Amino acid sequence: MKDVLLIVNPKAGKTQSKTALYDIISPLCSHGIDPVVHITTSSGDARDYITEHGENFDTVICVGGDGTLNETIAGVMSLEKPIPIGYIPAGSTNDLASSLGLPKDIPSAIKAIINGEPKYFDIGRMNGRYFSYIACFGAFTKTSYSTPQNLKNSLGHFAYVLEGIKSLGEIKPYHAKITVDGTEIEGDYLYCAVSNSTSVAGMIKLDKDLVDFTDGIFEIMLVKAPKDIIEFNKIITSLTLNKFDTDMVSFFHGKDFAFTVNHKIGWTVDGEYGGSFKTAEIRCLHDTIQIIR
Repeated sequence: MKDVLLIVNPKAGKTQSKTALYDIISPLCSHGIDPVVHITTSSGDARDYITEHGENFDTVICVGGDGTLNETIAGVMSLEKPIPIGYIPAGSTNDLASSLGLPKDIPSAIKAIINGEPKYFDIGRMNGRYFSYIACFGAFTKTSYSTPQNLKNSLGHFAYVLEGIKSLGEIKPYHAKITVDGTEIEGDYLYCAVSNSTSVAGMIKLDKDLVDFTDGIFEIMLVKAPKDIIEFNKIITSLTLNKFDTDMVSFFHGKDFAFTVNHKIGWTVDGEYGGSFKTAEIRCLHDTIQIIR
């Protein structure tokens, strides 16, 4: 690493990225790296800055949460020659960092970047928008982007739990036609996620043996809408025990996904609002982005 761009979201998580900026820059400088620092000021700023200036750098280091990393990836993918990404997780949940086993404390994370090597990983694209680890709709998915930033900063992950409880009354099923690698299924669903992660919102945990970040395929989880309390209890049991092969919760793999619903529904992409669509197409892009680890 010689020409390094440091993208810092000062509002991420409990704002530790802002208070620890010296601890990030100092070890880089001691290794002969004099980074250009860009402090983000609004949504989309990281993506736009990388798109405009990224060609001048050989590496970008992202300091923030899953949303900041999403913007960083989008910016890098806009470059003629995508550059490697170093990730210092400083958000409230940091699902991708948990899945990849990246250090979550800043000194260890910057040390891992300095001593690590770029490795290729799969990413996704939904209706033209890139994402690093998940695109989903349904129950509680709105929580990740509707939770007020001040609550995230003060309460961390617990803020999502509180916001999720508030949204219990809004849960409703969605009727969807879903095609996975040419196979069509149809039904009423409470929740659907296309992901490449072992951790979803810090709540749903997938076995590491089920997820490979470099195999060119994603995982899809579908939770059916319960007709009665018995089926509802089956869902709770399945999710609690991480059993995803029941008659109410299904889990399988695929590369190409297509969704059609009767009305526009809101999608969550890497913890941020991803837009509302009646149709959505998702594809796994194999070995597309480099993350240093």
